[in-house]
Amino acid sequence: DPIQEPAMAATTAVGGLVEVVAPTDLLEGYILQINENGESFSVVVPPGGVKEGQTFLAERSSRPYASSDTPPPVGPEGKWKDGICDCCAFGCCHPALCLGCWCTTLAMAQVMTRFKLNWTGSPNQEPVSKTFQTTASILFAYICSIIGMIFLSGILAAIGVNVAGLVDIVVRILQLMFFIYVMVAAATTRREVRAHYHIPEQSCTGCEDCCCAFWCTCCMVTQMMRHSADYQQYPAACCTENGLPPDAPAHVV
Repeated sequence: DPIQEPAMAATTAVGGLVEVVAPTDLLEGYILQINENGESFSVVVPPGGVKEGQTFLAERSSRPYASSDTPPPVGPEGKWKDGICDCCAFGCCHPALCLGCWCTTLAMAQVMTRFKLNWTGSPNQEPVSKTFQTTASILFAYICSIIGMIFLSGILAAIGVNVAGLVDIVVRILQLMFFIYVMVAAATTRREVRAHYHIPEQSCTGCEDCCCAFWCTCCMVTQMMRHSADYQQYPAACCTENGLPPDAPAHVV
């Protein structure tokens, strides 16, 4: 399914069709909403897609924007919109950056939701409706387990039972398990994002996704967030399943 997203583009009638100047790189099948002289209509990007500034002809359609549409997001193809270290592209206090740094797991869940991936970052044949909730539950269970083990150790120590060594081992096992989950899910999600936009690996061929997930997960996740959303038109939101405000085109599965 294509995406519908309000956009500004110069249009003129040409032989019964509409001449449109692409406001950015758009994929084939993208539904571009046009506002001209107070009238709204849409056009479909032709086969092969278009590049920013390219003029193309398309049939005019009266199909309105529908916030219930739930396709994967559209962004530039073939390359990343910006670099992995451009975390402050929208400012140091941008919601996407803050969430990506303070709670990378939830930011990753928002990206997975946009691309209809499951909680492991893999595509699913069946509709995935609870990716964000499942990932958040895993994070919550992990935090509660760590706190619970430390609290239990303190109680037992107060009554003379020393289990600090055992608790330390259990906590480290939980940390390792959660670390492995985040690394695998993040690397898999990045691989799927690259596949969606046809972005080739630029370094560490064959293991670039794993390297990015291991060495700088938050930078990698925020890059995917910036690439799959138009933050200049729709501000980021920390507390939504897809990281976008309710009035933005719905990318939630």
